[in-house]
Amino acid sequence: MKLGRLVEFEEAFDEPKQDWRNYLAGIGNDALLLAATHFLGRQETGPRSYYSDMEQMFGPHNEIAARNVFRRLERIEQEEKSVLKIVHPKSALRLFEYAIQRPEEPHTQTDAELELNLFKAFIAQNNEYSDEQSAALKAHIEEPGLSTLAKLSLASTHSDFELVNFDTSRVLLIQLMKSVRLFQFLEADVTYHPLLAAFLHQYDCPKWQDYMRRLAGVVKTIIYYNKKGRIEIQIPHDEDYAASCAFLDKLTITPGSKLDEHDFLSTRAKPIYKQSEGIYAVVFPVFVAEMLHKGMFFQLNELVKKTKPKLLKGVDWRGAYCQAFSEDYLLGGLLDTIFRKRGLAWSGKRIKAEQWLKGQGDAEPDYYFRTGKRVILFESKDVNIKKEAKAGQDFAGFLAETRSKFYHYLDKSGNMQEVGVLQLMRNIKRLLSPDKELRFDTAYNPTSLLIYPVLVVHDRLYNMPGLNELVNGWFQQELIQLGEQAVKQVHPLVIIDIDTLLAYQDHFASKKLVLWEVIEAHNRSVHPQKRIVRSEQEARRLMLRTVDPFVQFLDDYARKQGLAPTPTKQFAQLIEAMQDITEPTE
Repeated sequence: MKLGRLVEFEEAFDEPKQDWRNYLAGIGNDALLLAATHFLGRQETGPRSYYSDMEQMFGPHNEIAARNVFRRLERIEQEEKSVLKIVHPKSALRLFEYAIQRPEEPHTQTDAELELNLFKAFIAQNNEYSDEQSAALKAHIEEPGLSTLAKLSLASTHSDFELVNFDTSRVLLIQLMKSVRLFQFLEADVTYHPLLAAFLHQYDCPKWQDYMRRLAGVVKTIIYYNKKGRIEIQIPHDEDYAASCAFLDKLTITPGSKLDEHDFLSTRAKPIYKQSEGIYAVVFPVFVAEMLHKGMFFQLNELVKKTKPKLLKGVDWRGAYCQAFSEDYLLGGLLDTIFRKRGLAWSGKRIKAEQWLKGQGDAEPDYYFRTGKRVILFESKDVNIKKEAKAGQDFAGFLAETRSKFYHYLDKSGNMQEVGVLQLMRNIKRLLSPDKELRFDTAYNPTSLLIYPVLVVHDRLYNMPGLNELVNGWFQQELIQLGEQAVKQVHPLVIIDIDTLLAYQDHFASKKLVLWEVIEAHNRSVHPQKRIVRSEQEARRLMLRTVDPFVQFLDDYARKQGLAPTPTKQFAQLIEAMQDITEPTE
């Protein structure tokens, strides 16, 4: 198994490195936008290396210069036994945002100069990225129970995990499902009708199905595009041409506009740009996929901010979204589908409505399932990490931000607020109490229970390697205080993102997969017993597996059983709900 890293400037050239922007003087913006979107479109085209990147960058007129660089990098790769890469998504995104904001630049460089200077601009940026990672790795971090490998994994991936680890088609499918669910949620409650109407008005769409129909053209282009690299959207010159262009214009970044470059927020919000009349280019396919639902939430949030309190008459949209939609509607409905017919299954919404914990401080589980001696406790956390904490330069700040989202934090009054780990722990104490404090379920023996604590997250960012170990470390610190018997009865905490549950819900509902069995197998994988290994490669593979996120383990586990992560039944229902998507509204 070979580890990969980015090529730095000094490894390719003997000359002093300049600021990467200097190499772009004399290159027209159109050429830079073309290059950036080409490499961003190639992120999922199979194994990539410095060789494949250089093939895409250099033409015959640069044969000598390219050969010299290639030989240097080939020698380094052979000595290190590593895989060298030229283009990182961050570098391509920075290049795109630089070009889209920059005033038009006269194109004066020859093709040979353009290729060489573009190459230099990419690897000069790699130095900045490497410096960020080095600073994170050198940060003095005291986290009891956090292994060196988990710390290194978090330090090296926390700022870019979601940019390099994805399956666009899978992200598209799940985001599409969540988008339709959100529209159905807004449509079902009159409280949100003004917000839904305002959103649709922005896009000149009478119904949300019309909005999805317009967007379907973009989605289909990404799914069925069979070329490697840049993805173009060409609007057919039919009777719908003007309306289709007007719709896409609302999703495009305007050249010359000022962008919020933190975590590429502006590009995430509008991940398309207009190349010419009727022709649009996708900036980064996975950003377009996430625009379907994640981006829709932020658009709704901006609408509420602009019109507050008129649209929702004082209703806290962020709070309502996280509680009423993410937790009650989306997660509650999903877990009902999986567990309702298999044992005692109660959503937090129902527990609260029945007032079963009234007088006990409430703090009900977000979802509770028991069959026999096995209990799965779910705690939902639809939270965002501050963009500054994801920048890469402040790893300690990232850990502090993570702790505040999943463990505890101080409110404005200086009082500690319990979240995530401590919320789960509170209900574990209730379960193990001889008094059986969870009044909605008392038909069990507390000393024989096996408890599976699950932290459900709503962003794939939290699938980064090492994060589960970090959060479980906090959980174990609390659990050990309950005594040796509790440690035996309570499994390690596992982080599962809701997209993974959505992808595998049919298999869980049909019992082809059993969640507690998968959790037990996952725990054995990340907490392996000592064994004799046959090779250095096997030892490294087993070691790296200890920081794998749950989704990676589940994908491998399901694949061995011939099960693909496709919620076919739910997707059929989704298509039925979107029946107007294939035909324009009369």
